Amino acid sequence: MRKKLVDDFINEEPNIYLPCFKYAEDPQLMILAIEKYFITWLDSYWILLDEYNLNPENEVDISSSVYLEIFVIVLESWNLSQTSKKSSPLLLEILKIKIDSLSEMLKIGDKSKKSYNKLQLQYEKDKILFEKEIQKLRG
Repeated sequence: MRKKLVDDFINEEPNIYLPCFKYAEDPQLMILAIEKYFITWLDSYWILLDEYNLNPENEVDISSSVYLEIFVIVLESWNLSQTSKKSSPLLLEILKIKIDSLSEMLKIGDKSKKSYNKLQLQYEKDKILFEKEIQKLRG
């Protein structure tokens, strides 16, 4: 999974680089996009763990509790110190909710940018039409 993270940067994965341009004018949305990518990346470890443990060819079963301890250490760096080993399903649900919430916030940011652009276009159009009418009245 770390390889995927590095490869995404090296291969200029659109999920990483497009938000840098798309939200260049809105740093808060940029932070949300980066956080969404990182949380999605962290969440993919759970999927990998499940796939590994479901494969009968693997002789060693990786304990979810050991993985959860490591996961909690990473999340604690985000000040989620109330997380405990017993909250694994809750933690996963919180991550999914957070990913969905970040996606919705980015959509709202995109929508507001589009609305602003429409208003700006209408303003410029009306301004030009008004100036033409003034010129007609003067001429």
